[in-house]
Amino acid sequence: MLRHIKQTIGLLWLVRKQLFLGGLVLLAFGLMAIRVLVPVYASLFNPQIGSPVSTPPADTPFKPSKTAGPAPKPVAPIAVNKPAAGSSRPNAGTSSNPAQPPAPGTPPTSPPPSGGGGTPPPPSPPPPPPPPGPGGRSCPAFPAFPDASCTGVPPGTSLTPSGSFTITQDGTVVNALDVTGIIYVRAKNVTIQNTRVRGCGPGGAIDVGYDNANGPVTVKDVELNGQGCGDYAMIGNSNYTCIRCNIYGARVGAAMDTTVVVRDSWIHDLVYVTASHMEAILSNGGNNYQVIHNNLECVGGDDQGGCSAALAMFGDFGPIDNALVQYNLFNTSGSYCTYAGSAAGKPYPNGTNVRYLNNYFGKKYNPQCGLYGPATAWAFNAGNVWSDNVWADGSGTVAAPN
Repeated sequence: MLRHIKQTIGLLWLVRKQLFLGGLVLLAFGLMAIRVLVPVYASLFNPQIGSPVSTPPADTPFKPSKTAGPAPKPVAPIAVNKPAAGSSRPNAGTSSNPAQPPAPGTPPTSPPPSGGGGTPPPPSPPPPPPPPGPGGRSCPAFPAFPDASCTGVPPGTSLTPSGSFTITQDGTVVNALDVTGIIYVRAKNVTIQNTRVRGCGPGGAIDVGYDNANGPVTVKDVELNGQGCGDYAMIGNSNYTCIRCNIYGARVGAAMDTTVVVRDSWIHDLVYVTASHMEAILSNGGNNYQVIHNNLECVGGDDQGGCSAALAMFGDFGPIDNALVQYNLFNTSGSYCTYAGSAAGKPYPNGTNVRYLNNYFGKKYNPQCGLYGPATAWAFNAGNVWSDNVWADGSGTVAAPN
């Protein structure tokens, strides 16, 4: 009996000893854990050491603010596919005709040394003014610009109402009509003057066709009002001259294919059509352009960003070649005040013989003319010249785009 009591006491002592040793081990592990975790805890939540940084999920899109630096540059608008020759085509196009030599009095077209350096060529003298309108009417000379006072139908002109019609007789003169609809020109040596046209269509309210198939057509002292009628230009597309034209109310003012002169004209108050960018003057490829002494404005649409530019030349259907852009005033709420004919990513990205001379870049809607800058799609390719282009407010020279 006594022996069993002694054995029981011995077992209890052994268990107590093992529990004591196990407790010491657990205590040691606990102290080690505290030593490791306390600094981590402090670094996460103690403001003297630092606080945790919150990061957005990986798939959160980045939206730059207006003050966070330049926003990504927009992609130039995509042109409608050019249909086959002889079919009805949109307001865009090009020509296989060879480029004509520059008009007399235009500046030299040799490019500067590589990188755009070197001494710029001297500015070109103004081209001869166009013939005056009725009663000696003309627009004020540069650096003033055309507006309602010198463009469109002369005040006091008595207009005869008319619907749409097609001109097929060479040498036709259209004078003092008030047209509701479209004038189709399918003849040569045509003049349209002192006339108002309210309407629009795939080839323009004045539709001259493409590729110099018709014309030449002289359009002067004319008002073209698209009345918001759709995704078209007001005049297009080749072998026409527009002098003292007042153009508004459509997505595009003047569409240029080949052999086009737009001069002493005011293009303004364009109409936004969803997903279609606006331009006062647009070319999707072609040659032989003179855009001289115009007031070109493109504003509105898509929260004021519906415009590509006041003047846009894209190499969609052919290269841009032999374009004189001189003595114009540009203003836009859109991306740039001008796309200058050498847009990367276009099928024909290299414009040639493109001359921007003595133009004024306005700040009416953006402090740098366009939302992203005054100009883009420029390159010093063969014959390209950028000279004496300035800010309209007198704040300095507008450098050639990089």
